[in-house]
Amino acid sequence: MDLLLKALFCVVLAYSVWHSLRVIYITGLFVRRYNHQPGPCRIIPGIEYGSEDIQTLSNGIALITAGMNAGVTDTPHKFRGIYTFDFNNPNKNLTKLKFTGNLAEEDFVPHGFHVWTDKHTGSVTVFAVNHGRNYWDNESVEVFKYDDKAQSLHHLRTIRDTNFRRSAIYKQKF
Repeated sequence: MDLLLKALFCVVLAYSVWHSLRVIYITGLFVRRYNHQPGPCRIIPGIEYGSEDIQTLSNGIALITAGMNAGVTDTPHKFRGIYTFDFNNPNKNLTKLKFTGNLAEEDFVPHGFHVWTDKHTGSVTVFAVNHGRNYWDNESVEVFKYDDKAQSLHHLRTIRDTNFRRSAIYKQKF
């Protein structure tokens, strides 16, 4: 009987140690964390309803989409568009990018987007999901060339397809 109790005690002890180590591992008790933020958090004025997507370029400039307010208000969103934020100068506010090309700004209601940088030329192409002025009616992907110096997006083309569900973007292929 003593042998059986000792075996049971060892099993319970082993389980308790295993469970305790598992809890310590899951909670990250002994994990060292580094503060990698660029500075203190603050509210950046200029985007009333928040942002759908943010992507940071290698030069520290973040591109931010805004304007997807379906169901939030009945009025058109005056802040919709794509903005930049400079992490190199974090006290500066947002800059709204100007549009060039054949896309009317009032027809652009951005949602998520993807940025592709050509490794050879450094040119930045932006693929933005556009829900259109009436939301959900004119789903498309708008393709822009980003001009950092002019703070503008040049509209290259519109891609529409009723079979869009999810797209994986590499260069200009879906």
